[in-house]
Amino acid sequence: MDGEDSGDDAELEDLPEDDEPAPEAKKSKKQSEKSGDKKKKSKKSAADDENDEDDVSDTELHAKELEELAELDPEFYEFMQKEEGRLLEFGKAEIAAKKEERAREAADHREAITKPLVDKWASDFVKHGSLKGLKQLIDAFRIACHLNDADEDEDSLSAKFRIVNSGAYNYVMMFSLKQLLPIMERHLKKEMKEDAQPGARFVPTKSPRWSKLRPFFKAYFAHLLHLVLQLAEPKMIAFVLQQLQKSFHFLAPFPNFTKRYLKRFLELWSSFNSETVRILAFLNIRQMALDIPFPFIEQCLKGVYLTYVRNSKFVNPKVQATIAFMTNCVVELFGLDFVASYQHAFVYIRQLAIHLHGASNLKNKDQIQNIYNWQTLNSINAWVRTLAAYPKQEHLQHLLYPLAQLIEGVIALQPAPKYFPLRLQCVAMLNQLSERSGVYINSGSYLLEIFASDHLHIGGKLNTSTQKIFDPRFQLKVPKKAMGSKAHQDAIYHWAIELTHQWLANNSNSIAFPELVLPMQIALKKFSKACKLSYMRRGVQQLLERIAQNSKYIQAKRSQITFSSKDVSQTTAFLASEEERAATPMYRAYTEYMKNKPKEVATAEDGEDREVNWDEADDDSDNEDGMDVDEDDEEEAEVDENGDLIQGLGDDFEDLEESDEEEGNDSD
Repeated sequence: MDGEDSGDDAELEDLPEDDEPAPEAKKSKKQSEKSGDKKKKSKKSAADDENDEDDVSDTELHAKELEELAELDPEFYEFMQKEEGRLLEFGKAEIAAKKEERAREAADHREAITKPLVDKWASDFVKHGSLKGLKQLIDAFRIACHLNDADEDEDSLSAKFRIVNSGAYNYVMMFSLKQLLPIMERHLKKEMKEDAQPGARFVPTKSPRWSKLRPFFKAYFAHLLHLVLQLAEPKMIAFVLQQLQKSFHFLAPFPNFTKRYLKRFLELWSSFNSETVRILAFLNIRQMALDIPFPFIEQCLKGVYLTYVRNSKFVNPKVQATIAFMTNCVVELFGLDFVASYQHAFVYIRQLAIHLHGASNLKNKDQIQNIYNWQTLNSINAWVRTLAAYPKQEHLQHLLYPLAQLIEGVIALQPAPKYFPLRLQCVAMLNQLSERSGVYINSGSYLLEIFASDHLHIGGKLNTSTQKIFDPRFQLKVPKKAMGSKAHQDAIYHWAIELTHQWLANNSNSIAFPELVLPMQIALKKFSKACKLSYMRRGVQQLLERIAQNSKYIQAKRSQITFSSKDVSQTTAFLASEEERAATPMYRAYTEYMKNKPKEVATAEDGEDREVNWDEADDDSDNEDGMDVDEDDEEEAEVDENGDLIQGLGDDFEDLEESDEEEGNDSD
């Protein structure tokens, strides 16, 4: 018994205690702990992968899946390469571009431009004359001007600085446009002697420091030109143009740049949709003509006139204000240098006369169309306005006679009634020339044919298709369907009466007034008897009474004179002052007539109410004697008309248009 108990105790001793785990249990526990750690690590890596995937685009994820497909199912991947290879290339170009952009951003160690940094460069240049500081200012301006370019150039990538926010961009621009040139100007003046007269324009090339600063000025204007060419925001363009007005004396030493700036200003002046920008563009052209030495003003005169001609092909109520503005600009610019203006005006008026001579000899449809178009009429009107604006300038007054002959030749080219609107516009220009120059022009004779025409003697037809306001100021000819309508009759009559009043008022102080108006009185009396419209007869009779009153007034003044008709100087001085002319009955009647102008000739403020689609109302068969020119034909002949009108003159304008290679060389 004792032996069995001892054996059992030995076996009990060999058994593990309850609190101590078995070796297998320890091993399994360690394995479970390791597996738990692996699970935690796998969860953590999965979470990290999810965070990384948030930063990865769908395109990159899709490309990664396609790469894994080659390892998971190589047979299917090979099949896809053979059948649909383009699908496997999806997104690779975009991924490569993103990687390249990230690499460039990571490798971009250029210093950011800030306001203190710009001020430091300016201080170094102003206080110490450091050209390095000036170079850094020019570089900052270049970076700002090229900031919005689609592709950065090599200079931008190799630069040491970059603009990182809008605040720095605005400060660099404002400083460069408003302060940089004045700082450079003060630097040029440091070693100059003060011999210039007070108020004289500073000439930078006379400074001994010009040779050192010339490259900086050239670079500045090259970058600024790039900016002007790229800008599209009207407010920004207006601000840049305002700042440019003060800097053209620095631009004068760079003739190639002046041509390119002039070309850009002409584009803005003629075609930009902002009125402020157009005005500022012309002011810049004018300032260039004043600041840049002769003969640059000749390029300005050529450019402005030819640009005006090319942009005045059509006239209607919507573009009337624009053409009037451009006409005023032409008049203003041709008043800066009367010698140069005379030379150019002579050439252009002669060119118009050559076209008129050819049309008078051939009298075919194309030749007449080259004269009877808005482009030719607006060109003549520009010269009339120019001569009328400067009546006391001897050089320009030499052109008065040939210009008057040109206008009279245009009237006589086609005297048909359908061209009465064009005739009235020509008479208005002759009246303006006569009034401003004080020279007698017999424009009243061209009004007599209108009063003698049967189209005004009978009542007008109430054609419902043409009952909108017919304004002859926006027509070159009367369409066939409008001919004889009441709207046409009223418009022609009222404008003819107005011009008759104007012509009589211009000559109301002439010592020969009673004799001058005799043919007019006879024609008006015949019209009053033949006309069947009471309001026309009444208006003509009132005009005849005013003519008779003025004739008596002149005869009474003539009875008081003591000189003979041989005394030219005394005859010319008869009632010659403006006050004496304003006191004549005819002039007072004209003033009263213009104040109480009939409502029928008052143009509507809304241009759409005045527009009539005469092309639809007119019959295409209107081609009498092969001389009729429809508005459709005018549009078809627009290119030929433009080329013919400025033929022989465009070569000078082409000097303003340089090739891209020359522009690149100038901006180096």
